[in-house]
Amino acid sequence: MLTFAAAVLFLIITPGPGVMTTAGFGAAYGFRPSLSYVLGLFIGTNMVMLAVMTGLAAIILSVPWLRNVLMVCSVAYLLYL
Repeated sequence: MLTFAAAVLFLIITPGPGVMTTAGFGAAYGFRPSLSYVLGLFIGTNMVMLAVMTGLAAIILSVPWLRNVLMVCSVAYLLYL
């Protein structure tokens, strides 16, 4: 748990894709729409962190067919991007 907390801390304090896209979004659309975007990033990041910390992610990924479905969806989304 401490290792995960340290990893999250380092991921939060270093600029990553969330920071870069927020800067781009702010430059393109202005301050107000950027607040909604940042709120979405915040909620999404915390939902993933909560799922990992509670073990929900491990339970979901222990089901082989569901893991494969999620993998295909992830790859499809990345290819879409």
